[in-house]
Amino acid sequence: MMRPTPWRAWCRGLTACLALAAAVLAPRTAMANGWEHGAIPFEALTAALEFEDAATRARAAQSLGLRGQREASAYLLRALARPEEQPAVRSEIYTALGALGARDGLPVLRACLKEEERQELRADCAAALGVMGAAEALPDLLSVLEGDSSILVRSRAVDALGRFSQDRAVDALAGLLGEGANRSLRPRAVTALGKTGAAGAVKPLLESLDKAKNDAERLNIALALMTLGARDAVGPLTELLARTGNPALRVVIAAALGASRDGNAYPTLVRMLGEESLPVRLVALQSLRSLERAEAAEPIAAMALGLEDRLTAMSDNELIGESSGIVARLEIETVALRALIELGPVAGLEVLLRAARPRTLALDSTAAMALSQAFYLRRRVALYGLAYTDADDAFALLLGPAGVGDSDPRLRAIAVRSLAVLERPGSVKAVLAQLDDDSAEVRWTAASVLGRLGDRAALDPLRAGLRDKVAEVRKQAALALGYLGGRQAEADLERAANTDESAKVREAAKFALLLLRAAD
Repeated sequence: MMRPTPWRAWCRGLTACLALAAAVLAPRTAMANGWEHGAIPFEALTAALEFEDAATRARAAQSLGLRGQREASAYLLRALARPEEQPAVRSEIYTALGALGARDGLPVLRACLKEEERQELRADCAAALGVMGAAEALPDLLSVLEGDSSILVRSRAVDALGRFSQDRAVDALAGLLGEGANRSLRPRAVTALGKTGAAGAVKPLLESLDKAKNDAERLNIALALMTLGARDAVGPLTELLARTGNPALRVVIAAALGASRDGNAYPTLVRMLGEESLPVRLVALQSLRSLERAEAAEPIAAMALGLEDRLTAMSDNELIGESSGIVARLEIETVALRALIELGPVAGLEVLLRAARPRTLALDSTAAMALSQAFYLRRRVALYGLAYTDADDAFALLLGPAGVGDSDPRLRAIAVRSLAVLERPGSVKAVLAQLDDDSAEVRWTAASVLGRLGDRAALDPLRAGLRDKVAEVRKQAALALGYLGGRQAEADLERAANTDESAKVREAAKFALLLLRAAD
């Protein structure tokens, strides 16, 4: 089972906070056991279940579970029935049966809860039944929760009940939140209630939030409410926010407010954009973005401009001296730019223009290289976003040294694309010039967008593009000729369709010919 996240370790790194909700709720990744699970033939794995070496049998069972082929359950069950004497091997077989989810494994796992003498194996079976989520197993898990002598087994039963949304499961978990409940089971029950996804889980969690004795408990409850996306939690969480200065708890509250998708959370999240804590600000920004409200573009733009003002005022030496903090601010600004592109690029015009301009640092230290990379990523997003501002200033920047004139071909390619999306008078001429760029990426981007701009002045340059030394350029030129139409390109496309050395170019030319002929 996944180990509980240590609360104090949360959000020490900005990237971890950026992915807060996804990281916390992500399923446990398969742990390698030294074998290539998918590379070994199925028959070899099933045969390995009979090997004399117990470690080999255990690894074979684990691999069969990870591969997900349900027909493996028959072989695993036969291995148990032989019988399998080694507890470590039985453990892997029980876990694999749960992962496979085959119905024929259900009776064995249910019986395991009653008949296995070893507590760790009963715990494995409880966990496996939770993974299966079969309704028939719910009474067994409830019985274990009430009567098993092992706290380990009961703990796994609590975790497993998080897979069930039925009222009986929710009620059993809620019963573990009271004053007289086992202290070690209470936080697991909170987490499990969140995972049930049941509307009935919200009320007991809110009651527990009101009675929580410390921030660790409050954080765990807020996380469960986040998992549920509980709208009823917006008011209580907003009140809690006003009472706590704990940055980790404020981060989770911001995430939970966003997960609620409730418009009542909007004013609070906007205020949180001004928090001193960068992780709190970042998660609030992501939560605002998830609400998908266009009016959020204005406060997000204001926050991004504030970050930009500070960066602009700093010298290169100051930037390098505070490199880790500056990289964090650049990451937040980059996320803000993405949000502005989605919610309201016009409102973000000023900060997009400023962020698109280069900031060059001497790459003579690790700190300078990290900063340079962060500035580059921000510029990529800004140049991309300028395409949606419908602004003459954006067009001018893209035409200039910070756009198609930049020294970095990756940024020139983005500028070419954005020029085409803006589609101002002069766009076609500017993009045509990029067909002669030294970078193949710029050339194929230019060819691609010329087909969509629809100006037949591009026909002859694109026909020349069919002779480019790079296959991707030839492919995009062929497709663009098909989109533009015009029978003068037919012979060139026929030649490409029949003789080009690249299969993808030949296919593109054939498709272009279909488009061209269909237009007649």
